[in-house]
Amino acid sequence: MPIPFISDQTFDSKSEMSQILELATYEACTFRGCSFAQMDLSDMRFMECTFEDCDLSGVTLTQTVFRECEFLRCKMLGLHFDDCDRFSTDWTFRHSQLDMCFFSGMSIPATIFEHCSIKEADFTDADLSQASFFQSDLSDSVFEGCNLEKCDFRETKGVRFDPEKNHLRKAKFSRDGLAGLLDKYSLDISS
Repeated sequence: MPIPFISDQTFDSKSEMSQILELATYEACTFRGCSFAQMDLSDMRFMECTFEDCDLSGVTLTQTVFRECEFLRCKMLGLHFDDCDRFSTDWTFRHSQLDMCFFSGMSIPATIFEHCSIKEADFTDADLSQASFFQSDLSDSVFEGCNLEKCDFRETKGVRFDPEKNHLRKAKFSRDGLAGLLDKYSLDISS
C-alpha cells in the first residue's frame, strides 16, 4: 500500500492528532502549536516543513526523515535524533529547547542551532562542520571526536570540551567562551 502524500497543509492545536500522525510524507506543511509528545513518528517523512511552538518531547524518531525542516520555539526534550534516517537530515532550530537530545555519530554539517537551549546533549563523533550555535546554551553537552571545523560558538554559553579530542580548525568563539576549552588544565582565568 503506498504511503499517502500530504502537501501544503497547515495543522494547529485544534487539528485532529490522528490525522497528523498518519504514516505519510508531509511536504511544505506547517505545524503550529501541536503536541506530539511521546508519540511515534517512525518512518514518517517531513520535507520543507515548519514546526512552530510545537512539543515533540519524547517522540520516537526511528528512520524519520526531516529534509529542509525548520523548528521555531519548539520543545524537544530527550529526542534521539541519531535514530533518524541519517541520509536525509537537514534542519534548522531557532529559539528551541533541545535539552538531553542525542546527535551522536550524525553527519549534520551547517546545521543552525541559534538561540537554543541544548543542555546535556550528546554530540559524540558528530560532523557539525560549519554549524552555528550562536547564542545557545550548551551547558553539560558532550563533544568528543567531533568535526567542529568552522562552527560558530560566538556568544554561546556553557561551551566546555577538550579541543584535543575534537577538530576545531577555524571555529569561531567569543573571548568569554574560550575558558571552557581550557577546563582540563584547571587554570584560574580572570577577566
